[in-house]
Amino acid sequence: MWERVRILLAVVILLLFGHNSFAVDLEWDSPSGPQEVDGYRVHWGAESGIYTNSQDVGNALQASLPIPLGSYINVTAYNEHGESDYDGEVYYTGNGNGIQPASGGQITTLFIGSGLGEGSRELNGSNQYLDTAILPVSGTPFTLCAWVKLDQLSSVKGDEQCAAAFGDDSAITFLNLRADMNDRLQFNSGPLPTAIATSNNTITAGTWEHWCGIAALDNERRVVLNGDWTNSGINTDSKDPWNALDNFNVGRLFMNSTAYDYLGGKIAHVAVWNVALDQSEIQSLSECSSPDTVRTMDLVAYWPLVVNDNDDIGGNNLTPHNSPTWSTIDYPTCP
Repeated sequence: MWERVRILLAVVILLLFGHNSFAVDLEWDSPSGPQEVDGYRVHWGAESGIYTNSQDVGNALQASLPIPLGSYINVTAYNEHGESDYDGEVYYTGNGNGIQPASGGQITTLFIGSGLGEGSRELNGSNQYLDTAILPVSGTPFTLCAWVKLDQLSSVKGDEQCAAAFGDDSAITFLNLRADMNDRLQFNSGPLPTAIATSNNTITAGTWEHWCGIAALDNERRVVLNGDWTNSGINTDSKDPWNALDNFNVGRLFMNSTAYDYLGGKIAHVAVWNVALDQSEIQSLSECSSPDTVRTMDLVAYWPLVVNDNDDIGGNNLTPHNSPTWSTIDYPTCP
């Protein structure tokens, strides 16, 4: 799970160690979720993004450190798996305003994600998947998103690859989010003839990418790859499959007693909302905002797929089939 760690504005309270170093009180939020944090490090330096000094402050959510005026400050978390990335920083102005966002504006968050014991589900592309018979939604509007890292492109594998899908055990009725044979992202709805929204940008294998399908209405669907709204695909054909749908699968589509489109690669942070998310919300998710921080009241299912297959929101836990494995060192991160 991701969490944005907010530095509460530091207060300059005491002159120490010469004329330009002050005791700066810093406080930050701990990340939530199943990962364990062993401690935090505060980093600072005279140039943005270049931290020549650091201090391990232990497993505490606050610290008071002698930091020179004009310093750029960041915080990371660490545990036995490694240390988190930087994302955003604050600037110690010393001009009476204390701490300010380094780049102006309102940026006061630090990203803690990488190296926190996070993980992903790894699927073999031939028979491994996860499923539940309880549908997270029963009609439009809804949004379905996931982080995916394909082992190989569908054009190379010779088959579409499905991140997540609603299906009908006994008929050709479905809704799925998949990589097509032209290596574009599709949001696809049946019965035949299918209604397909296809992205204009293409998927890259071996890279974590953010996949989203948005169904505002039964005749209004959009697919967005990596938050690129400009290159998103739109389809307005009318399809209403909801009376027939009876399963939800991650890593494949199952319909008409047949399995299709097994995904080969890694998948994490599958989430469903019962609303059509907008452009800014999809963009935020593609930049590593945790699903449980976006339109929280409308989030109906969230499977981080980090250390278990549980639904953190609705309790609709997935069942793994054919022994999919875990990756503890490969999961989505953002620069």
